[in-house]
Amino acid sequence: MDARTGHEDEWRLAEIERGLTVVDPALATALSTLSPVRRVAWSWVAVAVTGIGLLVLGVLVGSAAILVLGIASAFAGSVVAGWQGSDEGWYQTL
Repeated sequence: MDARTGHEDEWRLAEIERGLTVVDPALATALSTLSPVRRVAWSWVAVAVTGIGLLVLGVLVGSAAILVLGIASAFAGSVVAGWQGSDEGWYQTL
């Protein structure tokens, strides 16, 4: 395996960008001002899903502590995942 194995996509994108800069500098400049695509924060999505599971378990078992923990983690996970997944923050997209 070569040194680029983990970064092959980034290397290809940089190569495309260099080629585009040579062919059409105005388009390359316009595209470079766009914000990058934000990726979903999967760890926080997992926290939200776990929280929903705890919420359901708390209702089924009848445990207030598990229910509150589920509500808190589902809320925290969904808010942080939404905030990290958007460009300007979740509160500005409402």
